[in-house]
This record gives sequence, structure tokens and C-alpha cells, in this order.
Amino acid sequence: MIVKHLGNGIMSFDEVVDTSDFEAYLERIYAENLDATHGVNAESSTNDGGYMVEQEHVSKMPTRFYGLSCGSEFTKGITTLINDGIYRCLVEYCRSFPVAIECIGWRTSGQIASYSIGQTIGPHSDCALPYDKDGNVLNSFPLHNTLTGSMALNEDFEGGDIKFRPWGITVRPKIGSVLIYPSSFIGCHEVEPITSGVRNSYLQWFCQGDTNMEVQEENKLSSLSKDVQHFGQGYVHVGIVQHV
Repeated sequence: MIVKHLGNGIMSFDEVVDTSDFEAYLERIYAENLDATHGVNAESSTNDGGYMVEQEHVSKMPTRFYGLSCGSEFTKGITTLINDGIYRCLVEYCRSFPVAIECIGWRTSGQIASYSIGQTIGPHSDCALPYDKDGNVLNSFPLHNTLTGSMALNEDFEGGDIKFRPWGITVRPKIGSVLIYPSSFIGCHEVEPITSGVRNSYLQWFCQGDTNMEVQEENKLSSLSKDVQHFGQGYVHVGIVQHV
């Protein structure tokens, strides 16, 4: 695994997992996951996060695939491979930023964001809260997000770079590579419009606090501190990449 510090708490990891089955994995996901959605409720015009979305913008939003651990044995196996790979990257991230360990107790289940031609997402942070017109919080779940992790599942597309505009950092992830960055405004990011092909990425959040929801046993990260101490040795560190 090749580790790069891009600056401002943003790290990339290359050569994380074997990607030879990724194409078949995506084909199975498309076939098995019939509940894929843009994440917008047609009646209320709100997305899964609670934000209002104007109808003309819905088609520009990526398709989301959930329930990745509930499909065939093949898709469950590749999902586990991806989860394990991202976790190894998290361990290495926490070796560079050990204070992050105190802010991580569990992870969300993964999802796939699939961007087709013309689809994009503008600058945002992953822990912002949506409010209604009266100032009431519609969804407090993002408060628990500490770090965002993503793995690129393909690279046969054009456009779709991930940009961290405040820091002048633009990344075009290679297949199988992982990005980890703060979910707060420090990690403000966007995905540029797709101009050809389809961009697929696996997304996961590393969280803290009690949401009063049941966290699956495999998503509890109680051994993170111990793993940071004992694993993660021998990876190649490139160092901080300077951006002008």
C-alpha cells in the first residue's frame, strides 16, 4: 500500500486491495439492488439527509446503492474485502493522526455512489445538518461523522475528479485506491461532472457518539487503538504533496 499525505488531513492510499473482481461486483450490484435511488422522496422533495432538492437537480444526483451486505455470497465477499481494505487505511490514517482514535467508535455500513454523464455534487461537508424553514433540525445523524472514507471501484470514465476547493487539491482516484479525510468543513469536497462513462465509489463514514440505533457487531471499532499500535508497519509513505 502506498500512502500519500495530500495536506489538511486528506490522505490517499493506493494499491490497497485486489481489484480483479470489481467489474463483476458492480454488475452484480446493479442486478441485485433494485432499490437503488437518487435518494430523493418525490412527495417531499427531500433527500435521505433531509435536504430539500429542486426537481430539476434530482437527475444530476448520483444513484445510491445500499444493503451491500445482504446480496449474494459473491457481493458480500467483495464488500467484506472492501471494508477490510478501507479499515487498514483507517489504521494507517490514525497512525498519522492519533487523536482521531478518540473520535471514532464505529463505522456506517457502506454504500455505492454511481455517477452517470452529467451527474455531479457541489461543495459540501459530510457533517452539516439540514434545517427546515423554521430552524428545526431535520437530521442530526451527520453530527456523528468524524472521517469520510471512499474507495474507487472503477476508472473507465472522464470527469468526476474529487476536488477539495479550499485547499486547491484535486484527486482522480485510481481503481482500488482510498481517500480518507475529515467529515467536517475542513474536508469540504465536491465531485466534478461526469463527461463520459460511469463513476462508482464505495463510501463509508467513521463515527462517534450514541445515535440510539443498533450498530452491527462488524461495524464496531473497539479494537482500533490496539490495531493502530500493532499494525500498519511497512507501508510506503510518499509524504505531503504540495499544491500551489
